Amino acid sequence: MEKPLSVQITTKDNVINRKLAPYNTGAYYAVIENSKSALNKEGNLTIDLSKIKIPINFYIQYISPEGWITHSPPFSLIPNSPSNGTISWERN
Repeated sequence: MEKPLSVQITTKDNVINRKLAPYNTGAYYAVIENSKSALNKEGNLTIDLSKIKIPINFYIQYISPEGWITHSPPFSLIPNSPSNGTISWERN
């Protein structure tokens, strides 16, 4: 379903920060291959990106309290890449 969704992700010094919007209720998930992990709207994750040698391919999914689902397009984080610093995407 094509509903509004916003994804802001930055990486710096082994910290991945995220801000997901626009919904305050419902649930956000990071979907990586066939695995789904629940996410808070905002937060960070400290991870040693130097130990990850392959791209991290994922998308963000949102499930509303009413049961409808929307998601972002696929993204790819490439550890230690100069262009890896920011993902900024929005659908209105």
